[in-house]
Amino acid sequence: MEMYVGSYETRKDTFLKIIIEGENLKLIDPYDKPFNLVPINTSRFLLEAFGVDIGFVKNDDNKVIKLIMFFENGEEKEA
Repeated sequence: MEMYVGSYETRKDTFLKIIIEGENLKLIDPYDKPFNLVPINTSRFLLEAFGVDIGFVKNDDNKVIKLIMFFENGEEKEA
């Protein structure tokens, strides 16, 4: 889970933060509100509060380079 920790820019000067709290991965929104991420598989998590899947994308060196939010309506947003 440590590879996912960091700040992800959603738009200029607006960030989502991924942290580890205890045994859980959490997303912190731009207003500093934490939300639990429930694992779906090793690189995809469910943000239950909003019904959004979050997938982490790695480069060839196995380093996380971005996250993609998959919304129920089919929309995707990158950070």
